[in-house]
Amino acid sequence: MFPTSPKKLQRYLNFLGAAPQKKWGQNFLLDTQYHVAIQKAAQLDQDDIVLEIGAGLGHLTQFLQPMVKKLFVVEIDPIMVKALQGSFAAADNIEIISEDILRKKRQLNPIVLQKVSEALGQNSLKIVANLPYNISAPIIVNFLSCSIPISQMVIMVQKEIAARIVASPQTEFYGPLTVQTQIYSHAKILKYVPASAFFPAPKVTSAILQIVPDNKLLHTINNIDLFKTLIQATFCLRRKKISNSLKKGANLPEISKENLEKLQEQFDLSRRPETFSVEEFIHMANILNDLLNSD
Repeated sequence: MFPTSPKKLQRYLNFLGAAPQKKWGQNFLLDTQYHVAIQKAAQLDQDDIVLEIGAGLGHLTQFLQPMVKKLFVVEIDPIMVKALQGSFAAADNIEIISEDILRKKRQLNPIVLQKVSEALGQNSLKIVANLPYNISAPIIVNFLSCSIPISQMVIMVQKEIAARIVASPQTEFYGPLTVQTQIYSHAKILKYVPASAFFPAPKVTSAILQIVPDNKLLHTINNIDLFKTLIQATFCLRRKKISNSLKKGANLPEISKENLEKLQEQFDLSRRPETFSVEEFIHMANILNDLLNSD
């Protein structure tokens, strides 16, 4: 039913009058072993409500739909939507949403959020998907910070994105995405997927990533907006001393010389941002918040 070789897929796409769209990050995962790996990692059962983003022709969808109570499928490509509607016409537990998951590249689509929220009731959501690589980071960050309760994500992403999410301080990939995701969750890479498993083959290796929400660190942050601004401002100058970022950081409130000296009493501001742990950034943001409020 679902083509599993490049030649068969190309024939089917020709039949549909379709072609892989780079603007939508369309790389079709054809190797079934990775669909099975994603399905098993998600630990699906008949009570689960699941969201799949970027379903394409339904290669992964076919492994999710029989296992769950309700499956929401979001697909932006109208040709793929029509193909999905035909393939899953007999399934009464699937809703195919013909929408972009993001609005303005930074906000989750409210139509999708409303549909999912209404179905959840007191339940939590699982996100299981082969995400479009060009928008995977904002999808992850926005869902982790939204009001919808999520039990876990099992997602395929670019290897570099996965590395950034699980990174530790003083490593190449540690940066804003690391901190922004780790205040909401903990994550681990389950498996790497070669480019040859896709058609067309991407230029990068991929990774199956499991993310489990955990708000313990989030609840220690006194001012989340200031915290996020601090992270963005300091990593804009990641190779410089963090003192430079605090003085010149974009969108940061002006920090007086006196307050900088007080921060220096708590932290070595000659360090680079990439050497600070998530917990240290939280501590710094909380102290800075107190100092700014006392001025």
